[in-house]
Amino acid sequence: MSLHGNHRHKRGDRVGRIQLAILQLLRIEQMHGYQIIKQLGEKAEGLYSPSAGTVYPALQELHDKGLIDIDEQKDKKVYFLNENGKKHVQDMGLESNEFWTEWRRRLAWKQSEQFKMLREELDKWEQELHAAKKQLVRNPARTEELLAILAEARKQVSLWTQPKDTRE
Repeated sequence: MSLHGNHRHKRGDRVGRIQLAILQLLRIEQMHGYQIIKQLGEKAEGLYSPSAGTVYPALQELHDKGLIDIDEQKDKKVYFLNENGKKHVQDMGLESNEFWTEWRRRLAWKQSEQFKMLREELDKWEQELHAAKKQLVRNPARTEELLAILAEARKQVSLWTQPKDTRE
């Protein structure tokens, strides 16, 4: 099972990691927002402190996508998976106990020095690419040259992601 952030349901909408985690919680039981925030914090084991500013918009988006419903009880909204949400969770393979292990692994990675170095390098890459695109406006004849550079870089990364024994 994977937690990549590009999970899509049948309408093609992106479902982010926080939303996947919320769906995983609601798969077990219905909860109100504060319970969800508390449970996410507990599941993260100190690696992440969810905020209302993250959780409530994610809940609203899940509701807008038709994956959860809301039961307004007295002074609290209780969130639960509807039939679409249950099917989505099943389709995404979120019923696995591995979900929370992978969740924590990703949270730890995002706090690592290696991740910070990678993010910094990617930021530099984006700046250089932006500068190169600006140059193409002034000199469109060099477009093919830049395309070749980008294609080669993509190819190298693609090869790097393959298992070592299949790279040669």
